[in-house]
Amino acid sequence: IAEEAYADIWNEISKLYDYGFQLEKTTTSRCGGGEDVAENAIVSTMFVTKAYSTYSASEFKRFAITVNAALKQLTGGKIFLEPFHPEYVGKAGAKHENRRSPFPTIQICYHFGARSRSSRG
Repeated sequence: IAEEAYADIWNEISKLYDYGFQLEKTTTSRCGGGEDVAENAIVSTMFVTKAYSTYSASEFKRFAITVNAALKQLTGGKIFLEPFHPEYVGKAGAKHENRRSPFPTIQICYHFGARSRSSRG
């Protein structure tokens, strides 16, 4: 199941990257290359895994960390993840309801204001 989850999330990341790249390119060309309308905009999609790590928040967190680490290297922070889990417990045992969800879920975010390492020259 883990291999399928990795394959599925990378598929969704690829789709979001393509969509964000095209949207960013279109927005910049509409402005004549001058001001960037989408300077700090974020486009996202939700990745829900009903069958993977449903009862293990720590396993799901490790899954998200490994994908996020690769994304940081590949995109320079342009794409990042926000994980949500039914058993999420914050630091010092405090529960954070805004990080809880009915199923293990990862929000995949494309940040227009961030510049990837490859575009920094």
